[in-house]
Amino acid sequence: MAHLAPHGIPLRRLQDWRSLGLLLLCAALAALFAWVAASRALAAFGPEVRVAAGGGLLAIAYLALLALCGLGRDALAALDGVRR
Repeated sequence: MAHLAPHGIPLRRLQDWRSLGLLLLCAALAALFAWVAASRALAAFGPEVRVAAGGGLLAIAYLALLALCGLGRDALAALDGVRR
């Protein structure tokens, strides 16, 4: 028997689980890339530089992975809806 939400909708239909999994994978891979790049390539710099560069690398890597997975359009559409 499927688990049901309060209004009788099956739990598996309340969320796009594939997209959610892809978002989680993209976030984890982007974080791993930024951490390795900031800790290894920028080891000679101070922590402030590594944090700033790591944040920028994280954002760039995450957006690139979203585009590769085809999820970038959905994110832009969601942001467009928020602006209105």
